[in-house]
Order: sequence, then structure tokens, then C-alpha cells
Amino acid sequence: MKSYTLKIFLFLILFQSFDCFSQKQEQKRDSIEITQIATDFFSWYILESSNNSNGECYPIFIQDKNGMTTLDYSKYFKNLIEHSFSDTLVAKEKLSYQVCIDNLAKVKYSDFLKFDGLDDFESRNCDFTNYYRWTGGQEMFDGYTVTSVKIDGKKSSVIGYLFDNNYESGGIKINKRAISVTFIKQNNKWKILDISR
Repeated sequence: MKSYTLKIFLFLILFQSFDCFSQKQEQKRDSIEITQIATDFFSWYILESSNNSNGECYPIFIQDKNGMTTLDYSKYFKNLIEHSFSDTLVAKEKLSYQVCIDNLAKVKYSDFLKFDGLDDFESRNCDFTNYYRWTGGQEMFDGYTVTSVKIDGKKSSVIGYLFDNNYESGGIKINKRAISVTFIKQNNKWKILDISR
């Protein structure tokens, strides 16, 4: 009887160690995946923002079928989805432009083309091209690096910072702004839920 109990006990210990190994392997894969998603997103965003690409990393102003002004954010949201933004964050981001869209609906596109100052955009809550949405501020950074990863079931986060290169010191990175990217599982894939500074 003691031999049988000992075998069961050893089997349970062995089973538990396999389970722990499997969990660690899954956490390692998840850690690599969310690190890659965050790094890819910021690399894309920094590059596109620095190149001032029209419509790739923010909506653009267009004329609607009635001759009024509106926003086209089709490229922008396509890019966010391709960079693993969750449905929740995409919906929140779309909603953030609604006041601007409502205000633009009262402006003929021919009148919009005469806007010449930031006040014209700020007064309509449409000054989103005056700052960098996902990195903050009015100046772009040179890069992004990850410092730590936290995996917690179906919600995880990547902590990192945006930096500028110090060319006077041989290209040493200067820590400029801490930034956190929170992830959730959506259809069994990691998606960005929030970006906070």
C-alpha cells in the first residue's frame, strides 16, 4: 500500500512540474509577443509621424458629398488594427474624434481651406495634428525600448520608455518619457487595450 501511495505522490509531483514548465513556456511566448507588438507599434508610429505621412497616423480633413468638411480616418484605423489595437481601444479612439466631426459638419470645405491658424482647429476640437497622440507632446522621439513585462492571465503590460539619441555622446540613449502599454486577450490574441504615459 505504501508503494502505491508513493507512486501516486511521485506522479502528482511529476505532473505538477510539467504543468509549471508549460505555464512558464507560455508566459515566455506571451512576453515575447507583447514586447514585439509594443516595439513594432512605436517603431511604426515614430517613423510615420516623423515623415508627416498624411492619414497614416492621424485622420485627414476631407470634403463630404454635401461640400462640408469631415474626417477620413480609414487609413489611420486600418493601421491601428494592423498594429494589434483592441476593438475597445479602436472604438474609444473613434469616439475621441466625434466632437471634431460634429463641428466640421457645420463648415463648408471651401471655408475650411481658409483656416490659417491653430485657433481655427482648437476652437473646433480638431487640433489633433498639433501633438503626437500616442507618445505625447509636440516633438517626436528617436525610439522606444522595453524595460519590463508583466503577464497576468488575460491582461498584461509592457513598461518601456521613449528616448532621444544623444549624438554628441556617441549615440547614447537619453531616457525621455516612461510609457506603459496594457494588453488584453481578444479572440485568443494579445491586443493593445491602453497606452499611458
